[in-house]
Amino acid sequence: MIKRSTLSVMVIIATTILFQMCSTPQDLSVDADEHVKPTFENFDVTGETFAINSDEGRTIDLENGGSIVISPMAFVNANGDQITGEVQISLREFYTAADIIASGIPMKYEVDGKEESFVSAGMFEMKGTSNGEEVFIAPNSSIEYNMASNETDTDFDFYELNEQSGKWKNNGTAPVVANEKKAEIEAELLALSVPTEPILPAKADKGDQVISLDIDYTIYPEFREFHGLMWTAVDKNFDLKSIQKDWTSIDLEAKNTSILSFDVTYSNDEENYTVEMKPVLSETDYQKALDRFNGKLEAFQASLDRKSELEKMQKKHRDVIRTFRVRKFGIHNWDRIYKSPNTIIFEPDFVINEEHFHPEEMMIFVITPSDNAVVQYSGASLPNFSVDPNKVNKMMVVLPHDRVAVFKAKDFAAVSFTHLKNGKYQLI
Repeated sequence: MIKRSTLSVMVIIATTILFQMCSTPQDLSVDADEHVKPTFENFDVTGETFAINSDEGRTIDLENGGSIVISPMAFVNANGDQITGEVQISLREFYTAADIIASGIPMKYEVDGKEESFVSAGMFEMKGTSNGEEVFIAPNSSIEYNMASNETDTDFDFYELNEQSGKWKNNGTAPVVANEKKAEIEAELLALSVPTEPILPAKADKGDQVISLDIDYTIYPEFREFHGLMWTAVDKNFDLKSIQKDWTSIDLEAKNTSILSFDVTYSNDEENYTVEMKPVLSETDYQKALDRFNGKLEAFQASLDRKSELEKMQKKHRDVIRTFRVRKFGIHNWDRIYKSPNTIIFEPDFVINEEHFHPEEMMIFVITPSDNAVVQYSGASLPNFSVDPNKVNKMMVVLPHDRVAVFKAKDFAAVSFTHLKNGKYQLI
């Protein structure tokens, strides 16, 4: 017999968690005809809206590498009449545990009479309106949805949610292909050659003491292009005549990049002497160098900007694409049944800050990051509560008044699952 256990869970103040919370009361129950209800009253997953000309259609390119291909004349109104002109397509995509938890979208699927949980490779909600009225995909049309994902496994199927019944319909599968857009971005990044940042010596001030240095341009190629390059001490009071000796070597080491100064070390068999100096140019040579510098700086900045842009695009783009045709607006999901054979089942009793909560007052989410899994429990399903002790698990409990409690990975790690499995251990 499994012992009923008590989970001691710490309540977290709303401002410290990922979601924006409110302090107003909230009914956590879901009506029979309301199967999709955001978990939080004042927070939901945001999306984008795209305007298309229904007469012409459009390909919508998404910043994660996915795309939506809409053919001309693809929409009708509630009466079945063809829609012309502008149509607004609203889109929300759900990838992370936070997305799934906040959305309130059910992630359960019945297999052989048993309720199982989904693991998602990507989920979306797409709707259409025209002049504020709902539109529908025409019976003889469909929308091609190329959904980007980081889940590369091939055992995900495409599901469509019936929002009236809360049931998912399996619409088959599709091959997984590499995201070509991401490959193109990575190829351009690899080929991109960012030039060396140009330098511009200062203009010599009137009265500056200057000397020339015999520089090895193989070591300091950045100075090769400057005609008439001279050097002056940063300390205006330094007398350069004091270093007019027979030196066997002169070495430069960058000192202050903001003023392009160097520690210049003079050496011979008897002594070493270091003085901070900077390169300078005469008025005429400076103006010529400035023109070259501005051109090189523009090219350098353009390369840096392009590299930064590509790196941001690379980060946003996902690894693979799954393509399918959507014949109805609504919620669709690439899913597979969550399988974790080493789970231990027990029925917890939640005591949070010494306050007991009825199961119907809570929504419980067990998060297993390594599996990209979010398993939801409520009153009816709480007797089937389970975790795999061999994996890192976290738990979030959503309470009345939009409060949230968490049971961290370290808390799960402290549980003696061996005793719990034998029904002898109580979580405190």
